[in-house]
Amino acid sequence: MSNEVRPSLTYEGTTGFVKGSDTSQARAHKEVKRAGKVQGTVLRHIHEAEVRGATSPEVEDLTGWKHQSVSASIRNLERDGRLVKTVFIRAGCHAYVTKRWSYELRADQLLEPNPTRISWKREYDALLEGLRLVLASHEPHREPDLFAGPYDHLRSDMALLESRFSDRGVNPA
Repeated sequence: MSNEVRPSLTYEGTTGFVKGSDTSQARAHKEVKRAGKVQGTVLRHIHEAEVRGATSPEVEDLTGWKHQSVSASIRNLERDGRLVKTVFIRAGCHAYVTKRWSYELRADQLLEPNPTRISWKREYDALLEGLRLVLASHEPHREPDLFAGPYDHLRSDMALLESRFSDRGVNPA
């Protein structure tokens, strides 16, 4: 079974680099080629840790990879919404869980986005607002679900998404 996933390249289409450093940027562009495999392996190890999650050093021990590769993968997957940082700290490092396991934890066990994650939240909020505008211009059917159109299904999906956030004390709007 392949560990490769669609890579999260949330730093200007790369895995991340030091701004102003030509060598760092060159390395980041080179890393794009293996990002799907590296991130897939990191994601699998963290997912297998279930609600306990895994820290960067724990994943480094499992893979034998350097801290830079693992931490960059974790950060990109976090920014892409596939990993969630928890309040659990082991050996001075926060544990991360996959999105699926985050639903098993209480809201107070998950950390709010830090300022560098705001760009993801802004994009998410803009997407939701755009969907709300589209839905506002399409009246819901008053007929049974059998006659529901795509906008009705989208409206239902949006309500489900928003209820999941409100259950966790997070306002997605």
